[in-house]
Amino acid sequence: MVETGKRKSAEVVSAARASGRNDGIDLLRIVSMFMIVCLHVLGQGGAMRRLSSRPATYNAAWLLEVLCFGSVNLYGMISGYVGIRTDFKAGRILRIFFQLYFYSILMTGITWLISPALVDREIVIGSLFPLSMNTYWYMSAYVVAFVFSPFVNRMIRALSDWEKRVLAGLLIGVFSIWTFMPRILETDTMSLVAGYSFVWLEVLYVLGACLGSLPARKRRAGVYAAVYLLSAAAGWALKIGLEEYTRRVMGEAMYGRKVISYHSPFILIGSIALLLWFSQIRLCSGRIRELVRFLAPSTLAVYLIHVHPVSWQYLIKGAASSMTYLPWPLLIPAVLLAALGIYLTCSLADRLRISLFALCRVDALCGRVTRWVQELRDRNRNADGGQ
Repeated sequence: MVETGKRKSAEVVSAARASGRNDGIDLLRIVSMFMIVCLHVLGQGGAMRRLSSRPATYNAAWLLEVLCFGSVNLYGMISGYVGIRTDFKAGRILRIFFQLYFYSILMTGITWLISPALVDREIVIGSLFPLSMNTYWYMSAYVVAFVFSPFVNRMIRALSDWEKRVLAGLLIGVFSIWTFMPRILETDTMSLVAGYSFVWLEVLYVLGACLGSLPARKRRAGVYAAVYLLSAAAGWALKIGLEEYTRRVMGEAMYGRKVISYHSPFILIGSIALLLWFSQIRLCSGRIRELVRFLAPSTLAVYLIHVHPVSWQYLIKGAASSMTYLPWPLLIPAVLLAALGIYLTCSLADRLRISLFALCRVDALCGRVTRWVQELRDRNRNADGGQ
């Protein structure tokens, strides 16, 4: 029985390697999106609203917030980490467009049929033009980054390993460490908009591409876990400490929230540690691997569904505000369960979209677009002498 189990595990790992997919990165996509949902339950949901009678609950909510804050960074770095290792596929952006407009228009239409009063002019315009109207800020930035990715990849591949390490260090030093203090003092030195911008997403893409194209250095999972937890703990302690100090000295809590941003060194370093940790993971269990393969294709849908303006304003907003009255040991599991419920509901709903896209042969269309672009690129390369 033991030999059979080992043989099956080895076969699963071999199959994963042969397919060219990194199960650890797929798992990280799922974990990252779950963390994003947790952030939204805490923030938009109102679970981390401060109550003077429950400071411990507020602090616990912020600890969970800091632990999850690097999730958006992870998505940006994953794009570069995977993109540098694979060929550019134009059909992928078309598939994203189809999925984006599917949920943007469908959810608005369904809401209008059920309750027209909830759908105002702003929601209609945002649903028809979700990218240009910044309905989903991440998608607006991601699409631009994706368009430039083949050119960025060629430039990074031309660098030596030493130059990639220097570039990665400069990105961290200039865009994270150097901007940290100005950010606390409310000065946006590099126009990063606290990380809600194309500039920061492009930095993450290049950083992930550098990490993905460098020779892998395997370390124990405990090392990466320790870096992640210590970074989060340090950022959280500084945030709480600043608020307590300014409350006593100045009469109100100040600067604490500025410590925590996407480009904060505490958040970025923890995000890098998680990426390197999960990139080493190889799933030996066939069932776990099947579950990951089942959930991973729907991670984008989880975001598109629960951040849609209708969901954001009428379902998520304030829905978790009652959690602020819970003792802190109960707050964290309550937030995690609420986020899990949102994640699974959106993920299961996306199975209908996947079936519909399969029926309409959307993937086949995207594949034809990819092949057409590749053929066009190859013809031009031959005309330029194979450069």
